[in-house]
Amino acid sequence: MLLLPFEQLLYQMPIENFPFHMADDNRLYTGGKRLVCEGRCIREFRPFACRIFPLRNRITMGENGQVTDVTPEIDPGAWAVCPLPEEGGLRAMSPAFISAVKAAGELLCKNADILAALLNEQRAIDEMRTFL
Repeated sequence: MLLLPFEQLLYQMPIENFPFHMADDNRLYTGGKRLVCEGRCIREFRPFACRIFPLRNRITMGENGQVTDVTPEIDPGAWAVCPLPEEGGLRAMSPAFISAVKAAGELLCKNADILAALLNEQRAIDEMRTFL
């Protein structure tokens, strides 16, 4: 999973019973990292992207450059590995989970570095969708 800025600091030391390694990944920001696991983890140590999967937040920016809305949506990568998008999309998910994803996204958008990374991800997804 791609890590948000500063998130790699949580994974500098090995975590018992959570085998993983870090890989360089500049897709969201220069110096970015990706956490690669072996498919099992201790839930409280999951990266943010894993915690909100199969969702992501769509960020709407106003003309003044401020965030005007954060809206949970299905992560395009989820369709290949998760049954929930096929089982009804957002309707198949707990409203409490969707609200928590939105609230977390709103908080993360307050950090300029994280906001820039999230917007870079969104641009890449939007570009990919133009080819579909």
